[in-house]
Amino acid sequence: MDRNLLVKYLEGLTSPEETAKVEDWILYSVDNAQVFNRIKTNLAIGSLGKTPSEMEKDETFQNFKAVHLKEGKAISSKWTPLLRYAAVVVLALMTTFLIYHGLGQKEQLIVPDNAITLKQEDGSIKVIDEIGNNNVQDGTGNIIAKQIGKSLVYSKDAANSKLEYSTLTVPYGKTFEVALSDGTYVHLNSGSSLRYPIQFIEGMKRQVFVQGEAFFDVAKDSLHPFLVSAAELNVRVLGTTFNVSAYKEDEVTEVVLVEGSVSLFSNSNGDDPIKNTMMEPGYKASFEKIQEGIKLTPVTTDVYTSWRQGELAFRNMTLENILKKLERHYNINIINMNGSVSKKRFNANFGNEPILSNVLEDLKRNYGIDYKIERNIITIY
Repeated sequence: MDRNLLVKYLEGLTSPEETAKVEDWILYSVDNAQVFNRIKTNLAIGSLGKTPSEMEKDETFQNFKAVHLKEGKAISSKWTPLLRYAAVVVLALMTTFLIYHGLGQKEQLIVPDNAITLKQEDGSIKVIDEIGNNNVQDGTGNIIAKQIGKSLVYSKDAANSKLEYSTLTVPYGKTFEVALSDGTYVHLNSGSSLRYPIQFIEGMKRQVFVQGEAFFDVAKDSLHPFLVSAAELNVRVLGTTFNVSAYKEDEVTEVVLVEGSVSLFSNSNGDDPIKNTMMEPGYKASFEKIQEGIKLTPVTTDVYTSWRQGELAFRNMTLENILKKLERHYNINIINMNGSVSKKRFNANFGNEPILSNVLEDLKRNYGIDYKIERNIITIY
């Protein structure tokens, strides 16, 4: 089936003959319906009217599955227009159900690019609906956390003696919060991920792994140090508040300490107290990934944590890095054709949840750049 025709169908632009052709093709097999659903998801056209759990209880869905999904059986195209439309809708819903819940072990989740996801120890992936309230279950069906809107809250289970990890991934353009089982609070910025135990085990250190940017408010526990591993840099704390930025594409990993105290060490040095770098509140530690050196600089910490309130603020930052942060914040692509200003450093504060066009106009007015917008791509001149 021609992809352009499927897109045309999704946009409601097909002729009666083309509509019949597409719907016959969708109804012919589950494989065809999966292709249709994948294109529909990628184009972000429409939304499903029912959740998978509601779908499973739906009598129409069950009857349709029982009659038309027997192995090797194609679906007849001799439908009235009304029945044809109903069948397409039901089969699209059914395909999504199969994709999300698995048809045996071979089916894989099709994840939209802009979805927040939770990958669990058994490899299963859950798409997080930011406006939903749901329970998160482990592989055996036990409730291990509750999702309330844009936050995920884990409860402590003293009986749990097995270390199992989950990975929370936040795409560009979004943020998300998680409260770990020990009470530690983590706020993930756009384009970031956190790998963490669903339960911290008595007698073992508390260790999590972060890529991207995250704000930590670590629960105090003198018997169980908290370790944040961010690429090649590690942050060791007992109970404190700090921000860490460790994006893969950035040359520098940064830690800004708001309260308490932390010690820093690289993977190459190991957790050797003699080689650790101690930090005090009000300082930023910059770790050069290539040279593996740590530099401490006094800073105004609010500038580095203001992203939690949706603010965009930069201090002594190169335009190159500012553009990277804009890409993450707005989920856009920026091409910089003005190499003469890439390494120049700027101070900027765009306020709370600024409109992208206003940000670009401010950059143009104050820093002498020009830009062009084409769909999701911005070119800087």
